[in-house]
Amino acid sequence: MKKVFFLLVLLCVWVAGISQVFNGTTGIFPPPTTFSNPSSGSETFTANVVNIGAMGTALGLESVTLNINHPNTSELDIYLESPVGMRVSLFMQNESTGANLTNTVFSGNAIISIKDALPPYTGTFIPDAYLGAFNNGQNANGIWRLVVNDRRGTNGNQNATNTRRVTGWSLKFSNTPSKAAPVKPACGIQLPSGNTCAQAPTICDFSALCGDTKGSTKSVWTGSGIDGGCFGVQNNTFIKFVAS
Repeated sequence: MKKVFFLLVLLCVWVAGISQVFNGTTGIFPPPTTFSNPSSGSETFTANVVNIGAMGTALGLESVTLNINHPNTSELDIYLESPVGMRVSLFMQNESTGANLTNTVFSGNAIISIKDALPPYTGTFIPDAYLGAFNNGQNANGIWRLVVNDRRGTNGNQNATNTRRVTGWSLKFSNTPSKAAPVKPACGIQLPSGNTCAQAPTICDFSALCGDTKGSTKSVWTGSGIDGGCFGVQNNTFIKFVAS
């Protein structure tokens, strides 16, 4: 009877505290060769996840930990891609100037946004997008990709590869996964298709905004690039945006 009780206790402890960490590859990433081709400063790093299965509220991705050397983190775009090709942005050229991401943990369960933090971002922060969006039933097993893009490096720093390096990163899966992304609101404003700038409706809040996004992007950029405050979405559908 004592053995059975002991085994039950061990099982409860294991279920309550399940956690697995998978480390990714490391290495340098280049600055872009030109400002007009920022994607040339992109590099992909991988992590192989096994024995996790479907991600959801009971077991899923809890956090991502990054260690990156870079002289100016405001130049970086960083996103994570799951084995099924879903992408979530972690860090998008945040404007706080400074060097490095050191033991930076991204979690949907954090309290402070990465946008409200300062380099080297040591601590746990909410990423720029919803990390919990991965926990939607998709299979975690397979190759995950961390893409680091130096968007604004200069040609003068082409040989400074030692200062642009992913020194370590990891994925943590547990039974306290990042919270799911909020449900997309129902359409409250339907953009008219094919309207002109003069006919564009005034929008103060992009929440519940819907429209036809088929076709290529259409915009009229006159002078400074702002055509009277009227912007094209796609398929020649225009809106006027007024900050609330």
